[in-house]
Amino acid sequence: MASKSSPTKRDAQDFEVSRVPPELADHVFDQLAPMVARALRHGAGDSTTEAHLRAEVRTGNMAMWAVHRGAEIVACVVLSVYRYPAKTTVFIELAAGRDLGVWVERIEELLRDYRDLVGADTIEATCRDGMTRRLLRRGWRRKATVVELR
Repeated sequence: MASKSSPTKRDAQDFEVSRVPPELADHVFDQLAPMVARALRHGAGDSTTEAHLRAEVRTGNMAMWAVHRGAEIVACVVLSVYRYPAKTTVFIELAAGRDLGVWVERIEELLRDYRDLVGADTIEATCRDGMTRRLLRRGWRRKATVVELR
């Protein structure tokens, strides 16, 4: 039996990104349930829930993109658009899945296109430290640090 190896950057062309129609949001969330739960545990899971994200994607208030190789969904990104008095931003509410290093470049290209499409000024995300370091190496800039006292 051959072992399944992790994709490499040259495998990036094997991955596609599709916008998930609201009526299929549950299907994608169900397929990625363990990865979504992990992302919420490590990310903003203390301020949002899977149920909230599902409901917002189902109603079209948030957009969901699926990263897939053929029929296999390997990741998803949930986005919202915030219109503030001084600017508009595309906000990454959730990024969950595997093989980030392979598809992140394509997602960034699509995020820039989406930013322009909706008339936003920036793309923002609240991340854990490890993800922040990865994004900083990719040219993102640190805007703020969130601290918490319980």
